[in-house]
Parts: sequence; C-alpha cells; structure tokens
Amino acid sequence: MRPAACLAFAALAAACNCQGTPIHPGPDCPGPSAAPGNPSLSVVGHKLTFEFGFSTTCDPPVSMQATVFDPENTEIESQQSLDAYLGTVSFTPRVPGAYHLTARFEPNRGIAQADVLVVADRSGEPALDVTLPGCVIPQLTDAGLIVCRGQTTQVFRAAPGAGTPIQSLARYTLVDAHAEVLWVSPPIARLVAGTQLDGGPGYAEAPDAGPGPAATRLWANHDDALAEVDGNLYRYRPRDDGGLEATLVGPGLSNPVAVRVGDELLVYDPMKRWCVHAFDGGTDRCTEGELSANPVGADDVGVWFAAGTQAFFRLDAQLRLTQFEVPAPWVLAQGIDSSPRLVGPLGSVLPRPNQARLELEFWGPVAVSTSTTIGTSTGTAGGFRLRLR
Repeated sequence: MRPAACLAFAALAAACNCQGTPIHPGPDCPGPSAAPGNPSLSVVGHKLTFEFGFSTTCDPPVSMQATVFDPENTEIESQQSLDAYLGTVSFTPRVPGAYHLTARFEPNRGIAQADVLVVADRSGEPALDVTLPGCVIPQLTDAGLIVCRGQTTQVFRAAPGAGTPIQSLARYTLVDAHAEVLWVSPPIARLVAGTQLDGGPGYAEAPDAGPGPAATRLWANHDDALAEVDGNLYRYRPRDDGGLEATLVGPGLSNPVAVRVGDELLVYDPMKRWCVHAFDGGTDRCTEGELSANPVGADDVGVWFAAGTQAFFRLDAQLRLTQFEVPAPWVLAQGIDSSPRLVGPLGSVLPRPNQARLELEFWGPVAVSTSTTIGTSTGTAGGFRLRLR
C-alpha cells in the first residue's frame, strides 16, 4: 500500500499497520471506505478518480470489478486498479448529469458506491472582454448594447476594450431590462433600443409618448409591466401609437416581497405564503403552509430559496416546489445580484432549471449573473468577460 494512501485511511481503520501481518480473511472483515477526497461535483471532460480503502486488520481483497453509469443509465468506459488495500476507479464524463459508480471487491469484501454530479463547461464559449467603469451588474442585450446598473444606469456599446458610455439613464431610479426593451421610472416609460432622439445609438422613448406617473415598484417583461402608482397596481402595455395604456388592476401590494416569474407575479402575503398574482387582477392561488420570505434569486421559471447551505428549492408559477441537494463540500451562496450559485473547489457553478431536473453550468470565476448574461472577472478594475446565457 502506498504511504500516502495509508495516511488517508488511517482514521478509517481501527488499527492501521501498513507493515503488519493481516489478522484473518474472515467474512466479518469491514468493507470498503470511500476516501474523503473523492469528488462529488465536477466538469465535463475532467478525468475523475475515486479511491476506496480497507482496514489492514484483514487480508486485502484479491480482485475488484467496477462499473460506471452515465445520466442515461448507460455503462461507460472506466479504468480500475487494485493495489493491496487500495482500489481506484477512474473515468472521464462526456455529458453533464448524475453519474453512479459501483465497485465490487472479492472475495466477499463488499461493494462500494459513489455518485458525482457533472456540470456543463461553458467557460470556453465566445465572450466579450470589456472595461465598464462604475458597473456593478452588466446586462448584454441582443441589440448589441450593454446596460450597466451601478450607482446610476448607463448604456455602452457591446464592443471589446474600454467602454465609454453612449447614454446615461441616471434620471431613472427603476430600470428593468428585457432584450431590446427597457422599462423605467420615473416617469414610467418603455424604451426601445435603436436610435436616440439625437441620432446616436441607445434607448429612446417614442417621440409622441407623453410623461407618465412615477412608480414606487415596477415589474416588467418585454411587452408589459405592473407598477405601483399612488397606492394602486396598474398594468402598462404599449399602444400602437407608441404611448402606454394603463389599466387599473387593483389595490397596491402591501407585501414587501414580490417577484416576476414569466407572465405572473409571485407575492409573499401576510400569512407567510407565496401567492400567484395574475396581471388581470386578483390572487389566483397560494401555497399551503409557510415558506421563506427571503429568496436567493429568481428567473423566468421560478423563485429560488435556500434551505441552509446544503439544499435549496425552486417555486414555480404553478406553485410546484422542487428541492435540490447540494453535494458536499459544495455550499449554496448568494451573489451580489441575488443569483443563487454553488461554491466549492471549482469556484462557482450556476444552477439552471430544466423541468424537474437541475442542470449546473460552469462559466469560470463568476462575478455577476442575470437571466440573460454571465459576467466573469478579467482581473482588472471594472473588467468583465461577458457571455449571453
């Protein structure tokens, strides 16, 4: 047995004597123990190695047979070796998902099993390197522009190098970006990417759009918005002439927490439930029982909550609750933009929902993420490497 392996498994053996004589080969010998450093989460294309050790109080196993199954439950190629009291299994995952390993040791020395979650590697995808002074949350848009939120909101061209703002939206305190559209307040307006009134690129209001009221809260998607104005909740939609049509939905929301999910609003009510608030008014349905009022993120399909650091769950607009376990030693953390992420030996990986499954993506050293944009740090002040998500 290699000296390093002996040390790794010393704590697992009742009496570890690497040069000693085995006591007996009997059937009451302890089975294999997994090495503490075996991986629980990795990236596609990275070779993974699992080690299983045995107590030296018995004869070592004389043979092992290992199988590895991919997310489609198909056996894949693996390499295995047995060196006295240490069994090793290696394989290279080619697709993301959950992998299961089984190793059987003879004669009658037991079965070892291990699971590892493999994430998609998106760190090498084409990216845009930019320097954006004062930018905290950059959002790359399909319109070839970058909307930067910080102390103020500024617009940059999506071009490599040091960015110079082409537009300032400092007068707006509420900004919600969706592709080529920005919903802003005050006053409530829907800005569309294209040509500004001065002829330059950026976001512009329709020329005939009159000034609107100021919103205290604003939730929006591409085509419409819900806004609280003077204690009431209104729905705003663009008219054919470029203006906005306001429709009274009902009284304003007394609840401090409300999150837009798809085409509906999830609202935390005084009874500590989450309720779906339809855009046409009223509360459709609510969860049964109490749920946390502190989401760690939201996207187009649900609200994310933490259950400690080793589990989290997602509540979608149909009020379906899906829980996901975080494999140790990874922990759930919250980014500066309230995006949930798993932090561990690789750095950060981001959860991405796919129906009832959870898919994970590795992007490199994530600095910020939104529903559309991943920003990793370039190491310079204000430097981002941006990718469309």
